[in-house]
Amino acid sequence: MVNYAEINADSICIGIKSVLKEITDENLVEIESVNEDYLFRKYDRETETWSEEKYLPDRPAVQLDAFEKLKADKDQLESTLNSVLQTNAMNLKTMAEQSRQLKDSQSLNADIMLKMARNSIN
Repeated sequence: MVNYAEINADSICIGIKSVLKEITDENLVEIESVNEDYLFRKYDRETETWSEEKYLPDRPAVQLDAFEKLKADKDQLESTLNSVLQTNAMNLKTMAEQSRQLKDSQSLNADIMLKMARNSIN
């Protein structure tokens, strides 16, 4: 049995296969054993070594770690945005209540002024 890592145009492993006979194909790199740890790692043809980092197979040079960090950052931003929106909603509710109280106070002041004016006329 001969084991191969199948690499794409960006030299990223996209599959592992084991065959009965040796195959000559520039997209196949012989490996010691069928080991899924090669998946999504980049192969350097010059040094004949594998990267430690894993990469997305469709997007050259986009490391999975970087993708995970971007996703975590996005989740954090969404959480922060939700907190800000909730705070703004509470502030708007408070402002509406204060506006209502101010109108009630102005109405009460107007009533008192009217009574005072009537008392001074009489």
